[in-house]
This record gives sequence, C-alpha cells and structure tokens, in this order.
Amino acid sequence: MGLNVYMDVLEKERSNQELIAITLETLVAVLSSDDENTDDDELGERLAEVSD
Repeated sequence: MGLNVYMDVLEKERSNQELIAITLETLVAVLSSDDENTDDDELGERLAEVSD
C-alpha cells in the first residue's frame, strides 16, 4: 500500500481533476521537508515505511 495507492489514484482517476489535485497536495504535504512541522516528517516516515 502506501505510495502505490497514490500512484494508482493518479493513473486511474486522471480525468478527475479535483481528485488529482487533492492527491498531489497530499503527496506534497507528506513528502516535503518542513523543519517547522515535525508531524509532517513523522507522517512521511510512516508512509515511507509502508511503501517499502
């Protein structure tokens, strides 16, 4: 699961612009490195563990 779920959504729902935008925003939030917000870093680490 993990990152693969996001990739599946992007592939299968490419005609749904709103869902694509939400998915991309979520990926950016999870994968970005923001030193001020450690909650996002923890979520990114958990997502990385699941997708391995």
